[in-house]
Amino acid sequence: MSLIKWNLTVAICASIVFCAAFSAHGEAAGTVDSARVIFEQPVLEGVAGNFHVPLAEHGYPKERTFNLILWQPNPETADGKLVPTSWRAGDRTGFYPAGAPEEHQAGFRDAVGASTVQIEGDTVGAYLNSQDLPQGSNGDKMMITPECRFSNKQGTYPFAHPGTAIAVSLELQVPTARDQYRKGCLTYAVSDLQFEDRRTHTQISYGIGLFHHGATPGPQASPDWLRGTEVGAFDVPSHSFQVGNHLAPGSRVVTVLAGSTLFQNQPWKGWRTFRGAVTEANFRTALQALKAKHPEFGGSENPADYELTRWHLNAELKFSTGPAELGWSMRLARIELVPDVELKRSE
Repeated sequence: MSLIKWNLTVAICASIVFCAAFSAHGEAAGTVDSARVIFEQPVLEGVAGNFHVPLAEHGYPKERTFNLILWQPNPETADGKLVPTSWRAGDRTGFYPAGAPEEHQAGFRDAVGASTVQIEGDTVGAYLNSQDLPQGSNGDKMMITPECRFSNKQGTYPFAHPGTAIAVSLELQVPTARDQYRKGCLTYAVSDLQFEDRRTHTQISYGIGLFHHGATPGPQASPDWLRGTEVGAFDVPSHSFQVGNHLAPGSRVVTVLAGSTLFQNQPWKGWRTFRGAVTEANFRTALQALKAKHPEFGGSENPADYELTRWHLNAELKFSTGPAELGWSMRLARIELVPDVELKRSE
């Protein structure tokens, strides 16, 4: 076996192990006496085998637990897939792969400014341009998302043992964000945890907001504003209730950890570290807020009943009322289960 193939095999195995480490123990592993990693972004060789277009491939990839996913098929190709591209997409994403571009980039077209995915080593990125979907899309949204789906053989129930928190960290840069700052034309990036109630199968999309483009720089949101935006609308395409907050002080449903960059509303180039957590108390408050705003919410009010099914970086644009562009790159994503008493909260 060549060194390259051996390294690729190790990377694949690492992805599977890190995504399934906690689930393999099921609820018994809920007794968290010290921090335990349940996902760590793997090192990837390139686009091949790591990037997928499920609607074009007629199914979600099951071979690996971590993939980059495009939900909008490419209208420029007969099969809906992307093509190798060599333009300097890093001018929009901040990430310049060192290897051959055609192995580490794929785009809607092999042309400057085409929507493009990038994968090399410990870093992934994407540039999105709404003009590449001239006929629109479902919901007039566009997203290429890095996603980990946890094993469903035995559930991952983070709050099965009282006093456990989910800590999420990653390094991110968002050099490009262009939109009209209005409903239907937005750009944003959210670290999103997906949960499912084992009793009713109610799904919750739990977002930690990292970036949402604004017209001008502004101060961090007030506690009252954060409380008023804890609960979103029911998302029909994903069949999930939405809850969460900006990564900001004063939130009742998201905890800022020490050393974290706070929520941003202007694009930037250069790595910034984001560290946030969802404690058992955060989650319980979120359930209560969901029930108060959505009386039809039938999920359990007990955090222990919720399985963590997946995580993804929801770096997305909406373009129903105008054109939009978004360029980002991410590395070192990591999820841990941590005893609440050991969390290093931001001062």
